[in-house]
Amino acid sequence: MKLLRKYIRSLLSEDMAARQAFAQELRDDPEWDPQFRAERSSDPEKEKETYKQTFKVGRKLKTLFAKHADRAFLNSLVTVHWGDSNRILDIFLNTSSRDELSTSVYLPGGVGPSMWGRGTGLVVKGHITILSNHMNDLMTGKGEVVKAADPERAKMSGANKGVGRGHDPDTYEMGTSLLVFDEEDWSPELAGGTHTNNEALVDNWKPVGIIAPAEKIDMFKWAAKKLNLDIPVVTMEEAEKLL
Repeated sequence: MKLLRKYIRSLLSEDMAARQAFAQELRDDPEWDPQFRAERSSDPEKEKETYKQTFKVGRKLKTLFAKHADRAFLNSLVTVHWGDSNRILDIFLNTSSRDELSTSVYLPGGVGPSMWGRGTGLVVKGHITILSNHMNDLMTGKGEVVKAADPERAKMSGANKGVGRGHDPDTYEMGTSLLVFDEEDWSPELAGGTHTNNEALVDNWKPVGIIAPAEKIDMFKWAAKKLNLDIPVVTMEEAEKLL
């Protein structure tokens, strides 16, 4: 029993080490604003400026996240970008893999409905730049607005999303982890108790599967064939068993 308690304490210590180091680096950063909240606006020019602020915050958090996250664990996860069929088809056919995608995240074998419902999903594999247990702790915004905010940047290096909400370093460290650095931090928000409400941003991605309603399966099989991609196109029920 003593050995078991010692082992459990060592696991908790390792888990907290990443959070503590991440939080301390934010405390040491004189420019970090824990009160930052992106102010959305109906004015296109103001909205562009807001998104440029989120780029700066997002770049800082992503850099620290990359430094402290367990990459092997992140690489094991299943990431799905959900939307209606027309939007997913457009992303599948026309979006650059350098444009960061917002995705719902699942453990292998755990794919299910997200807060976006049981619609159409593009299953992607790529580099997770940041992962939160609750999407509202990131507030990454819409991809099309990201491109409009800095079109030259998007054209040259892809549309990388920002983060629209900052937190006190203590909040990143204590309690249920806002960010998921490793398996011990995994505690995704479930909207209504059933629908995944977490979020990861995925960069340099490639499509590895499509989840679609039964009546849309043939359309997406055609799209995959058009791009010479040998990837599964499955219904949600099939995905829950296969992914």
